[in-house]
Amino acid sequence: MDKIDSNSIKILAFLYDADSKTVREIMNKFQLHAESKRDYIYTLLEYFVDEGYLGIITDQNRYVLRHNVRSYAHECALNNRESILPTYSVYLLPAGRAIVENNRRNKWYFLAPLAISIISAVISVGSLLYQVFDNAPILVELMSR
Repeated sequence: MDKIDSNSIKILAFLYDADSKTVREIMNKFQLHAESKRDYIYTLLEYFVDEGYLGIITDQNRYVLRHNVRSYAHECALNNRESILPTYSVYLLPAGRAIVENNRRNKWYFLAPLAISIISAVISVGSLLYQVFDNAPILVELMSR
């Protein structure tokens, strides 16, 4: 698996929670309406299809997957049409799901030890304070003698 940036992971995670979403829904969710951002999402989706992370369903119910994305892009270029349109549906394949799950798991691998360390430190400080303040009357009595 290639290293994928956090914005791309967010898009994959958005798709992870649904069976499929249209390209327009992705663009609306992540506010990708400008021309340059539209080109970015189209390029990103094509990359994900090429890597086997996503599948695309065209308006003609044609499935575009890793094994036929090149021929589909070539066919679109020959017919002078875009390979991805806002009405096309996008869905995650197992490789894309694995990336999202791995990313979520890695967050827990970082957060769990950190949480345990913080809880341990709080308990230690609390125990120390309890010992100091619990023995305070005895210390005052010893020092006053």
